[in-house]
Order: sequence, then C-alpha cells, then structure tokens
Amino acid sequence: MKVEEPTDAALRKFWEIEAMGITPEDDVAPEDTRMMERFEKSLSFNGERYQVGLLWSEGQPDLPVNVKQTMRRLTTVERRLAQSDKDSCDYSSTMRRYLVNGWAEPATESGPPKRTWYLLHHAVYKGEGEERKCRVVFDGSARYGETSLNSQLEAGPPIQMDLLRALLCFRRFRVGLQADIENMYLQVQIREEDRDACRFLWRDETRAVSTVRVHARRHQATAPRAASEVLCNMYVDDLATSCESPDEARTLATQLEELMASGGFHLHKWASNKPVALRAIPTERRSTETRGCLWKTFGIYWDRSRDHLSFIPQRTPSRDGRDSKRRMLSTASSIFDPMGFLAPFMVRAKILFQSLWKLGTFWDKPLPDDVDHLWVKWKQELEELPLINVPRALVPVALVEAKRVELHAFCDASELAYGAVIYLRVETSAPLALVSLVTAETRVALIKRLSLPRLELMGALVAARLVHYTQRALSLPIHSITCWCDSEVALSWVRSAASRWKPFVRNRVEEIQQLVEPASWRHCSGKDNPADWLSRGVTVTKLAEGNVWWHGLTWLARPQQAWPRRKENHERNPLIPPGEERTSKHATCALMT
Repeated sequence: MKVEEPTDAALRKFWEIEAMGITPEDDVAPEDTRMMERFEKSLSFNGERYQVGLLWSEGQPDLPVNVKQTMRRLTTVERRLAQSDKDSCDYSSTMRRYLVNGWAEPATESGPPKRTWYLLHHAVYKGEGEERKCRVVFDGSARYGETSLNSQLEAGPPIQMDLLRALLCFRRFRVGLQADIENMYLQVQIREEDRDACRFLWRDETRAVSTVRVHARRHQATAPRAASEVLCNMYVDDLATSCESPDEARTLATQLEELMASGGFHLHKWASNKPVALRAIPTERRSTETRGCLWKTFGIYWDRSRDHLSFIPQRTPSRDGRDSKRRMLSTASSIFDPMGFLAPFMVRAKILFQSLWKLGTFWDKPLPDDVDHLWVKWKQELEELPLINVPRALVPVALVEAKRVELHAFCDASELAYGAVIYLRVETSAPLALVSLVTAETRVALIKRLSLPRLELMGALVAARLVHYTQRALSLPIHSITCWCDSEVALSWVRSAASRWKPFVRNRVEEIQQLVEPASWRHCSGKDNPADWLSRGVTVTKLAEGNVWWHGLTWLARPQQAWPRRKENHERNPLIPPGEERTSKHATCALMT
C-alpha cells in the first residue's frame, strides 16, 4: 500500500472525481496484459482460499535488510499508543485477530537473503463508540536506501471498477441491493516462498481485487449473472446493484453468496430498500445499521426506507484564523459527489480555488480578503447539505411499462466555468414522462482566456462525452439521445463540417460528431437551460429547492410537441465568429524548364 502526502492525495482525489465520465478510456498496454497473465498463472485455489505470488519486476527480488528501520517505526508507534489505552487496546486486538484467523503466521528469526522485507505499519481509527474500528495500514512504498517493496513489484494496470459506472448501475431499477466482502484483503494467501518479503502481514489491495475478479471470470459459465455483477458492479470490496423486482434481487443475492463463498470470500452487511429481497440471507449477515436507515454506499448515504440518496457533511475541526489554500483544498475534496448532484454548489469552490492559482497564492498563506469572504460563506452552507435528497431509482417502474427511454444532455458556459448535465426521460402510459437527473460535470474555464463561443463549445464537448459515457454505463434500451445548447454559434459549429474551422474548433467538433450525431443537437433558450447553474453556481438552499435541476424543465416531461421548436439548420449558413473559419490563399506558380 502507498502512503501519500495529505495535500497530494486531496488534490488527486479532487481532480479524479471531476474527470469521471468525460475522459477517454486508456487502451491496455501489451506489458500490462502480460503482467496479468503472469498473475493468473501464479494464482491457485486450495479448496478454501486463493493463494497468489508476488510479481517481481526483475524476476527475483533484491531486498536489503530493513529490520532496524522497522524497529524504529515500531518504537514510534508504541510511543503514540502509550498515550491512549483505547487506541492501544484496539490495535492489539486487531493484531490478535490476524493470528487467530490465520491471516498472519509467526515468522522465524531470520529470512532468506534478498527475499526478506519488513513492512512499516500504523493504525487508522474510524467511527465512534461501538462503531469505532481499528485498521492497520502497511506501507509498501516506504523506502530503505534506494528501494522499497513496491518499487520491486510490477505495478500493473488499474483493475478497480469504474466508480461512476457502478453508481449509475446502482440507480437504474426499483430494488437496490448492497453488500461488501468481509475482510476481503485478508482472505487471499500469499505463496510460501514470497511470505518473508511481506513480514509482518501481506496487505496489498491490488492482488485481492484481482483475485476476486479472476474467481468471477472462472465461474462465468456456471453463474453468469452473479459473475457479471462482480466484474461490472463491485468497487474494491463493495457491491451495489439494482434489480427490477424483489424476486429478482432475492435470487441474485443467493447466487452472489454462493459464488463468493466458493472462493473463500463471504458477503455481509447486506442491505436493500425492499427487506423481502433479503429473506434468504441469514440475519447475522444483514446490515445492522439503524441510524436513520442510512447506508453509506460508496461514500454516499442511502436512506433505504425512502430509497433516497443524501449527503451528510464531515465534521471539520474549528480553527483560529483564516483558512489557507491547503485548508480550502482539504475541505472541498472532503465532499464526495462523483455523480455531480452538488455540481452547481461545488463549482463555486472550484472557481475560488482557481482564483488563488491566478493570484499565485502560496499553499499556507491566509486567503485574501475577497476570497476569504466568499469561502466562509460557502463553508457555512455545508451544514445545509442534508437538505439534498435524491430519489435513487432512475426507472421507478417496471421496464416493460417503459414505452420509450431517452437521454437528454444540457450544456452551458460562462467566462468562469462550463459544464453539462444529463437526464433520463422515461415515457409510460401516463400523460407526463418521468425525468430524473443522472449525472453532471463542471470545469473551470482555462486560465488562458478563451472567447465565450469557444467556452460554449467546450461545454458541448463535455456534454457529448458525458452522454456517450452514460449511455454505455446504464446499459438500458435507449431510444434516442438529444443534446441541448443555448449558444447559436456552438450549435452552428457542431452541425457543420469540422474541416471548415481552425484547429481549436475543428478538433473539438470532430470529437463531438464522433460521439453524438449532429442531428441530435437542438437549441433551447438560456432561461430554459438547467446547465446555466453549472456555469455560475448556486447556493445549497436554491439547489435543494430547484426542481428544474433535479427533473429538468417542465416541458421536458411533456410530449415532444411542447418542446422548443427546431431552429433552421445552420449547416449551410453557419454563424461564424471573426477569425474562426479557415482561410486559404491561392498562388499562381510558373514552372521554369
């Protein structure tokens, strides 16, 4: 496991979540494919548990003796534990569990040369009272001399499930189903010849996740539905999915229990908005969470009784004086919102954060007066986040009752920010369609100033990428995709031949047209564009009360005849901002012989 600097980790998390759904997927490199083949060859099953080998980057390890470094760290940890009887007791209890459950074994006094390494460790405590838990973290990235355990192992490709895709699948149907693998990382044994390289305990998340996925692939023929759920909807050790009926959910839960148990993994903390769906699950393996029927699914709270998703802000310690850029980043990145429900609120923090970059403000310098005033106001609104309650199910009726399913994207831009929001529209026999917000993304405008039409085009690109991603992630029978924009210039660009324009416009128009058909773009007025909130920002109170944000404009639920009329196609005579169209000069040359 790698331990990052707090600021680096917060900044990485902040931008990774912002990029979900709108960044191109990377191709798998040949060397990553070969590494995964090596991994699968090292994998074996003894009838109870999987066993895996470490994949040394140079074929064999060349590890120095780092036991003295480990002893110094242990002394530091013990000194810290001595200050709290509770911490010390929890830490010792956790270590005893490793030995009692066979997750660790006593080691001999010395290990083989160049194959022995001692992992540094510390404890992380979460929760309060009876819910307080101690987790021991082992640092494989800690260096001794010029090397570390991680540096001598193959890194491999990213193998975790796409988080946004998993959340969208969890929102599809009427019955939500959630569970996680009990002590997943501790259920995979390391082969005997490599164990000395992982003293005191092997705790490498990547190999545990890979093992679960290999186990699922090996059982695709015998348990296709359960294997598919593990491969597509399990994020690390958390599973969250949705089914059309309680009967389907009950059958799936049983299949998942059997599949995972056959590999030595056990699902627990089962939860559902329909208790009947868990009838076949033993009571002791169901969630005991009773606090307002909230279940923190992937960092988002799920109120099972109402089947709503909500937000509860983290407690932030009170500090004297003004915040700094570092504290601002820490606070903003603590809001976990991968689906973009809070995007109109969060974009205000992004705009403030970018303003500090423009000013060249140092990380630990107090915020300037004007920024601090706006930042304090934004922080105060965090207490109002519980006002946000979002229905989980995107299709709240049986799929057979849906006569038509559509995706609608709205995009907009200002000189400060741009973004897009996606809605799912489901027509039934009722007079009005069901319209639900699916996901949204925002971007702050580049520090290098762009014209407003170009920013509107950037918003259209975000819309095209996000609606294309959403269509694949939901795996629903989508009948049509419509993209709405209030910029006549941007619409002219995306509907015309890309080759007409200079490189900036041409490159983005080409990508947009690859993702969305030009005929799918339509015009809406600025006052009818919910994406306007993404480009300017709103308060939490306005967001909570804004039906237009959660369900789109009222006309979107009505039949198509009530929608804004299509304007004249601009392909033949597109609006051309000065300096955007490619120009060519003709020259006459004489050939001299």
